Amino acid sequence: MFGLALTLGIVISWILGVWAAWTLIFASAEGSVVEAATSRPTDLNGKAYFAGYSVLTLGNGELEPTSASWRMATLAAAGTGLGLVTLAVTYILNIVQAGNRRRSLATVIWTLGDTPQDIVERAHEDPTNVSQQLWSLIDPLAMVREQHVAFPVLHYLHATDRRRALPVQVAKLADAVQRLRGERTGDDLSPSVLASTARALGEYARTVGAYVPTDADPLGDDGIEPGRLLRSAGWDVPDRP
Repeated sequence: MFGLALTLGIVISWILGVWAAWTLIFASAEGSVVEAATSRPTDLNGKAYFAGYSVLTLGNGELEPTSASWRMATLAAAGTGLGLVTLAVTYILNIVQAGNRRRSLATVIWTLGDTPQDIVERAHEDPTNVSQQLWSLIDPLAMVREQHVAFPVLHYLHATDRRRALPVQVAKLADAVQRLRGERTGDDLSPSVLASTARALGEYARTVGAYVPTDADPLGDDGIEPGRLLRSAGWDVPDRP
């Protein structure tokens, strides 16, 4: 809920900021806006009202600009409003798409096994297939990481189902990859794939872990600390003794 409220708050702050800016512009001259019926200059409240419905392109005709320059300013305000609406819709759609991509990637990782041990056992049974699946995760992990950098609000959008919570699934996969790198699993499970997967997981962990308070568990040498990842997903993790 906090992430959703934060996203809406960002969009609302854009609208309020543009509205306030145009209010100040119209308020810079006393006779910039008048009542259409009486041609009487409006006060600050009237100018704020005029700026608001100009930005939102409502235009009810109660108030009007007094000169060609102020009419051009009104047109510019309407253009700003249209651009703002486009920006807001694009921003929200990008957030939704990024959130869906995170949940989809988490589900894919979950299908590898419910626990790190499940993934390790599956790697022993079918190393070729697991190696291919790990390789296919590298690009999506990099993309999700870049989306976290581009849209920091994603750090506050959490999935309540652990199967769809990407930090939880990354912590699980990182544990499994660490175990596999420490043992021999057959020639078909490529060490280079394991190393590349570990690096991709580490980069993701460092990105999302940066939003966890610094007094939490420190990141490991490879950038993967399960406790910190779980905290970044909104899960309560007991502090280390």
